[in-house]
Amino acid sequence: MPDRRTFIIVGAGQAGAWVARTLRNEGFDGAILLIGEEQHWPYERPPLSKSVLLGTAAQDEGLLLGENQASALNVTTSLGVKAVRSTGAPSGFTCRTAGRSPTTICS
Repeated sequence: MPDRRTFIIVGAGQAGAWVARTLRNEGFDGAILLIGEEQHWPYERPPLSKSVLLGTAAQDEGLLLGENQASALNVTTSLGVKAVRSTGAPSGFTCRTAGRSPTTICS
């Protein structure tokens, strides 16, 4: 029987990517929504930042969770949005994208 719970992970950095991957690796088959204010996929910051700046690595080389992996793990992402606490929303927060009105669905 599939799990009907939804894990909403606010913060699509290293920790958020590892939480999403670990949930799947440990057998959770419910919905996972990873929300992040940055517009790019989660990556290993210190090693990749230095390598990319030095020109010794491609920008997507250090991704912790890229588009293909997120799809394979059935992880929904909402990148480039900011989660804002909202007591009126069913989930307890709304999402804002620069220049747009808040929405209670972050996908």
